[in-house]
Amino acid sequence: MKTSILFSIATAVALCPLATAYGQDQTIESMPPVVVKTVPESGTENVAPGVTEIKVTFSKAMTDGSWSWSTAWRDSTPESTDKPRYEADGKTCVMKVKLEPGKTYAYWLNSQNFHNFQDQQGHSAVPYLLVFHSTSKAANSVLRGDSPDVLRQKLQLADLELKTAEKQLAAGVITQEDYGRTKSAVAIARAELNGDPVEIARCKGQLAEMEFTAAEKKFQVGLATQSEYDKAKSALAIAKTEYAEAVQAAKSK
Repeated sequence: MKTSILFSIATAVALCPLATAYGQDQTIESMPPVVVKTVPESGTENVAPGVTEIKVTFSKAMTDGSWSWSTAWRDSTPESTDKPRYEADGKTCVMKVKLEPGKTYAYWLNSQNFHNFQDQQGHSAVPYLLVFHSTSKAANSVLRGDSPDVLRQKLQLADLELKTAEKQLAAGVITQEDYGRTKSAVAIARAELNGDPVEIARCKGQLAEMEFTAAEKKFQVGLATQSEYDKAKSALAIAKTEYAEAVQAAKSK
């Protein structure tokens, strides 16, 4: 046992000069670039939905026109609205995208199969997983913070529209579905004035379900396209997710 330990020490000592010499040959230029910053930060859970820019900053100047924004799983990346580009520093790559509400997104910035993020010496960047979650529409509405006066005006307008809709429904000018939409708008406006994210999400969910039911009926008789039906179905799924998130957020307070 003692002999084995002594042999290991002797081997390590013998290899130390080689390791030191190898280490001395390394420079920043010879090392691969690494991600030093992302916007949003990986792990962020409250990214606002809508059109935005995702930014990735590397430790070194990079090769322009070469990148690998790869999916982490199927449909893990948002819809891109423009081609990637580098900012003037040559280190920050920007991707303009459209984020849907209440969804988790992820990119592999380089991966096992794709490694086109490279510095100007041709070294591929170390792979990096960027993952984040967008807020729901209800949560985003609360964060946006319309003033009480504005919210009261919205409710008053919705009430006026409802009274008009009631008269139009009685006269046969509009359908029950149209009236239901107007009534839902009043409920949503009231919930927004009260600052209740759960009630906002619940009312919007009811409206989405109403829209989906109408689209389904129209689709079955050929009055709606497949795209219109799919859009209504997707909107309902999003509304259900937003409601679940609002309930969960309320419980965690």
